[in-house]
Amino acid sequence: MVKMKFFANLRDLVKKKEIDVEASMVKDAIDTASSLLGIDLKSELFDGEIPKKGVIVLVNGRNIEHLKGIYTPLQEGDVISLFPPVGGG
Repeated sequence: MVKMKFFANLRDLVKKKEIDVEASMVKDAIDTASSLLGIDLKSELFDGEIPKKGVIVLVNGRNIEHLKGIYTPLQEGDVISLFPPVGGG
């Protein structure tokens, strides 16, 4: 199992702080979470295969942009942290 943690207004959208999913890569985790939650997380967070501007996706604290993007492989016990774009000033 892989743990997915949701932060900021994304937590309000999914109405959960975290969930556990079975997945072998980030893409699978996003797809599985979308099905479980009834929310299209991919369209909320990604433009195609790239995180939208301001979105941060971490696997064990490392940004997927510095790994293999949505194709970053996952192992049992990994943690995916999802941060939506945050506005402010």
